Amino acid sequence: MSLLLSGRARDIYSGLSGDAKGNYALLKTAMARCFEPCDSSDWSRATFTARRRMHNETAREFGNALRRLATKAYPTADNCTCDMLARDQFLTHFATGDFRISLRRAKPNTLEDAIDLASELELLRNMEQTHLMPDAKVRGVVENKSKSDEQMQMMLGIVEELRQEVKSLRTTVSNIQQSMANPTPTQFSREPVREPRNSGSQGSVDRARGAGGGCWECGCTRHIKRDCPYSQGNYRGQAL
Repeated sequence: MSLLLSGRARDIYSGLSGDAKGNYALLKTAMARCFEPCDSSDWSRATFTARRRMHNETAREFGNALRRLATKAYPTADNCTCDMLARDQFLTHFATGDFRISLRRAKPNTLEDAIDLASELELLRNMEQTHLMPDAKVRGVVENKSKSDEQMQMMLGIVEELRQEVKSLRTTVSNIQQSMANPTPTQFSREPVREPRNSGSQGSVDRARGAGGGCWECGCTRHIKRDCPYSQGNYRGQAL
């Protein structure tokens, strides 16, 4: 027996006593008690009512499970009543939405009819989902892509504006640096040295400068050498 069992059944069999293992009736009772801890009609009805379709469970498997639970939940009812109860439970919990509406609209008479109809509808639905129309696929992609394209175009426009502003700022800074490194004569106007009327004597000019009448650096008469902007480097656009 141990070799014929597997999984949970083997674990339960290993935990039984020697008397239960040696007597088939005791073994059957012990195994049933482990798999179905409560065998009352109330427990069976609660199990039948709470039964839902499991993941990846086919319509045939779900319908057969409901048929067995209905027979155990209502042992005194006839076969027609048990089949009707199982059919109603099948229609209620097999699917949701439009699929369930389609099953109810077909009005199957028995549980077997409901199982066949559900299997056929499920097969058709899977085929429709697998083989979609090409225009539907293209239309869906285009609609999603149009929204993303609008957002992308807006972001690209903002980035382009920022790039142009940065480029303009870089050009302005470069021009300022070049003008500071290479000053042109038009930027700075040196006033010519105002020679005295009697310019024939260089000594008189030198004496006038030495007396505070002009600058020894540039020759301007408005300042002296220590205040000369050319000797101090402060000649950017200043009026001399």
